[in-house]
Amino acid sequence: MESCAQANQFFRYYLLRGAIGSKDSWPSTGRALYDFFSFLQAHEIDWRDVDRGEAKSLVAAYRDYCLVTCELALNTTRQRLTYICKFYEFALKERWVTRLPFNYEERTVKRVTRFLGISMQWRQSHGKRCDAT
Repeated sequence: MESCAQANQFFRYYLLRGAIGSKDSWPSTGRALYDFFSFLQAHEIDWRDVDRGEAKSLVAAYRDYCLVTCELALNTTRQRLTYICKFYEFALKERWVTRLPFNYEERTVKRVTRFLGISMQWRQSHGKRCDAT
């Protein structure tokens, strides 16, 4: 696989600024980026081509590849997408891309909890979530 200086720059920025508290998480971050760029290279897609005009975005295509082709667990795929989305946010900030190849959506989850034997419903906002459509 060809070297991608931008991915290496992001990797150093993301890991060394303390965004990931445990160094045990560094290998999974590296694997996510390596796998994403390998996927792009195998399909001859440039990671900067966020305006490809395709029905499916780069991130959505990679998500489907992880879930369908590789049969990765949903949590593994979500974790990888988190790192890929963070990479593209960094790329946008650095002006390597003109826009993000995904959208964000707000999600709220209704939960039922019990306190002193009384059932209570409350809504928990999960904030922004990468929507790879």
